[in-house]
Amino acid sequence: MNEIKNFINPNAIQDKQCCNIDSTGIACTNTRFTQQFRIKQISKFQSGNGQEGYMLIPVFVCTKCNHEIELK
Repeated sequence: MNEIKNFINPNAIQDKQCCNIDSTGIACTNTRFTQQFRIKQISKFQSGNGQEGYMLIPVFVCTKCNHEIELK
């Protein structure tokens, strides 16, 4: 079995925070997210097989303000 040589300690890394700013100007700094999916509809002309289809795109949503975060 291959040994992982570059071990990263999760406790030593900063948590990703939500960066959503509400209508009053207050920023959400929550660090908890749920994984959800966007569903994209693919037309029969784009699919390559002549049939309509769907594509699931995983996204992460803040559990406090429901803001979808962007991971770049």
